Amino acid sequence: MGDDEVNVSKKRQRRRQFSSSDESEGEDGGDELLAELDVRMANLLPNTEAFTMQFPARKKNVFDNSHPPQARFKKNVKFLELRIPSNTHSGSYDKEKSRVLLSPSRSASHSSTASRVKADSSSLCTRDEDIFEGRAFQTHAPVINAFGQIKHDTFLICPLSGTFEMRKSLAHINQKKSSRRSSARDESEMTEESDTETSPAEVSKTVRVKFAKPETERQKKRREASALHRERMMANDAWVKMNVCCKDNPLCVECTDKMAAKVPQADSGQVQQKKYSNDRKLEDVRNFVQKAIIASSNETSSAIDDASLCLHKRIISTSREEQIRMQMLKCQVIKTTHLAELVDPSMTREELLRQLQECAHLVRGVWVVKSEYLFSNLPPAHGYVPGKRDEHRGESWRNARDFALALLDAKCRLTRNTLKRGFRLNDRDVEQILSTFAAKSDRCWKLKLDPDEEFLNDPANLLLILYETKFWYQHWEDIHRKIEKCQSPRRTPSKRVKRELIEPQITTL
Repeated sequence: MGDDEVNVSKKRQRRRQFSSSDESEGEDGGDELLAELDVRMANLLPNTEAFTMQFPARKKNVFDNSHPPQARFKKNVKFLELRIPSNTHSGSYDKEKSRVLLSPSRSASHSSTASRVKADSSSLCTRDEDIFEGRAFQTHAPVINAFGQIKHDTFLICPLSGTFEMRKSLAHINQKKSSRRSSARDESEMTEESDTETSPAEVSKTVRVKFAKPETERQKKRREASALHRERMMANDAWVKMNVCCKDNPLCVECTDKMAAKVPQADSGQVQQKKYSNDRKLEDVRNFVQKAIIASSNETSSAIDDASLCLHKRIISTSREEQIRMQMLKCQVIKTTHLAELVDPSMTREELLRQLQECAHLVRGVWVVKSEYLFSNLPPAHGYVPGKRDEHRGESWRNARDFALALLDAKCRLTRNTLKRGFRLNDRDVEQILSTFAAKSDRCWKLKLDPDEEFLNDPANLLLILYETKFWYQHWEDIHRKIEKCQSPRRTPSKRVKRELIEPQITTL
């Protein structure tokens, strides 16, 4: 134990000596400050992305001016291919080895396979070039997320979209192996066909049956995460040819100058004016979308029965009735004052309310589109062709929607469990039904718009309000009767038999 304590004390003394020597060198001016640089972000060029490429250590002078490489790029999957010409004048270049590796068509035995392999090898590469492939992946490492450049006494930082890890392609070797296997397989098939014939039992084994089932979200995520899906995405993506520019190229110099250029600083007045102009442009875009894009769902187009009809705020070619109906199908929940601003201003209030009653119902002073316009073209639950079961499902959804609207009109609390227990629906179907007119609020569902108290307190609307309230009361009773009929237990056949036996005895007496 004594020796160990002595060794520990010696190590501590050495550490103290090293730390004191480093501090003394810093105080004496051992580390001199050479220069100070301003750090700022580089200007991002439009329609450009920055990547880094990592090549193997043995591959040097890739971007040599004397031998510029050829590049192809797949934008969606971010896959890069570089064809780098080999230096045939170098002493390490082996011409015979290059001919053996890069010409797999010579190893094919049959003429058909040889012609096919020649076509593939010609598309893959030539004799004197190396092919490097790499795919960019986004990482969270700070070294890979940005790169720096010192230019004009300024340290520029430019963000990166990813890094290409370039590896040498082995497609020519795989092609050579596949050609050999295909030739051997052809020979074996020819011999088997000449000797024996295939039995019907073996033929039946190749038959595959695939049941038509809708793909779930979990299956979709697993399919998209699979390697086969990524390979298909890469195969379907189109190649984009790119020009390779070295650092001495005028285009490359121009791009770096634009990135390093200083942005002129505007005063506060110009900033406010620019902000006001941007807000004005955004408001114009919103108005344009409000006027032009009306039919925003598939249910709306199916209810109108005219998919080519595009709604406009003031469409001259359509009548007033069509304007009101289309606006209701677009908004689904709207107030009277807001709807009056969207339709023809020459329409009177009485005519507007009369047309509204034909395509909507009043709920707490707010107009809600009728359920008969919705859920008429639901996707089939099984298979690809809708049947009677899908029609019954759409009718059940419409009854559930009317039942929920009746509860809201009666100022009752509406939850998902109410519709689930009453109509035997799942959570996804209930949320799809409620999302057409309601929104979540404090563990319950309420109308998307607040009740229109001004409309409810107007004496001129009293008869209309009473009529709509009576409709919801009668409709609620009809739906409640249907629910009781569906949930009532059926009579057993034994009771029916006993009743038929008792009735003749009573009649004889």
